[in-house]
Amino acid sequence: MALHSVRLGICSENTSIRALLRRAADEALCISQTLDIQSVLRWLSAHEAAWLLLDGRHSQADDLQVELTRWSERMTERIILLQDHSAQDTWPAALHQPSTYALPNNAQEATELIESLLSKQSRRHAVKLGISNPTKSKLDKSMSCLNTSRDEIDQGDESYAKGKRLAQYPVDLLLSGETGTGKDSLARFIYEQSGTSGQFVPVNCAAIPENLAESELFGHESGSFTGAVRAKAGKIEDADKGVLYLDEVDSCPLWLQAKLLRALQDKGVERVGSSKFRRSDFRLIASTKANLPSLVEKGTFRQDLYFRLSVIEIQLPPIRSQPDRLQVMFQRFVLDASKRFHVDPPPITTATLAWLMSHDWPGNIREVKAAATRYALSVPHQNSPACPEKPSLRSALDACERGLLMSTLMRTRGSVTQASDELGMPLNTLYYRLKRLGINQRSLPHFENSQH
Repeated sequence: MALHSVRLGICSENTSIRALLRRAADEALCISQTLDIQSVLRWLSAHEAAWLLLDGRHSQADDLQVELTRWSERMTERIILLQDHSAQDTWPAALHQPSTYALPNNAQEATELIESLLSKQSRRHAVKLGISNPTKSKLDKSMSCLNTSRDEIDQGDESYAKGKRLAQYPVDLLLSGETGTGKDSLARFIYEQSGTSGQFVPVNCAAIPENLAESELFGHESGSFTGAVRAKAGKIEDADKGVLYLDEVDSCPLWLQAKLLRALQDKGVERVGSSKFRRSDFRLIASTKANLPSLVEKGTFRQDLYFRLSVIEIQLPPIRSQPDRLQVMFQRFVLDASKRFHVDPPPITTATLAWLMSHDWPGNIREVKAAATRYALSVPHQNSPACPEKPSLRSALDACERGLLMSTLMRTRGSVTQASDELGMPLNTLYYRLKRLGINQRSLPHFENSQH
């Protein structure tokens, strides 16, 4: 079956809606881009198989409707109108009525919307290929063999269980873990479980230019600097009654850390160019892949801010320390990719499973997803499960033992003595096994390892 990628255009004036839809599209491996209202029709004309997700609240939606009268009806058929439940239908009767979906309010609703569109596209593709009953296809049968959802895979992890328990309490959190361990997903999960009425406002601290960071976080008044033609609220104000998520908080320069600490303590900000205090009752979730105590010692991260952030810390374990979750996750990603590209999912062989257990996965979940996509498409890649080396029994057993020892050390926060007691293994034997399997402090997430 030929590969058939889906392209999505996203037209909304709301930054949160755009971020939700782009993230959901990325998770589904769709090609997506944001569009302004003036370029919508040219984009649809250039991409004949594309869908447009149009926010029905867009201030210029009426102008688009006027322009559509000059185009073919098939153009309207590829527009997905996103509306609030309470919104009245204002689409002109003279135009073909587009498909209407509920405007998503959170990541789960955005994911469901994208999955619904993919299902619709899949049915169209099946009809085009002459498949009379696509629900009976081998692909859908294979998909039904694994009922575990992505949410269930994530929530099976201890970090998600802890996050769910803490979500109801308005306490600030620090998420730590290696790159690709799912800190962003956990932060959104906590926000969704919290039931807060405000927005989830993500900020990638490493991606903001230093000269714009203060304005981005705290906002500015008109004329406060060159280019500030009008007043603008910052991310902290946007997060009022919601969650402010600072990804890679260790990337903040020291001068910005001082202002951030003040905002956390006072629950409000003064915009650049203003002395007026604006209150913002936000909850902070910060994440880092760095060892913050080490940065404090080096003088590159403020100690007082670290103490403020680390009241409650959730550490996300590397996927190599969770062999059971790794296996289920890989299977889920293979089936997702197979469904997405309309190909029959390849079987997960014992050789593949042995490869999964033996690989170190430095990219964690992100790397697993990429490997699963290659596997689903049968694309050979060096050291990928599409062409694994023939495993020996010894290597398979070592991989299983390595996963067990690492997950135990995660539970004991690196204490070899406690791990020895939990496993019922003499301490000298455990040290020997750790050395033979190459498990050391660098194999574990960042925390102060207690060897005794």
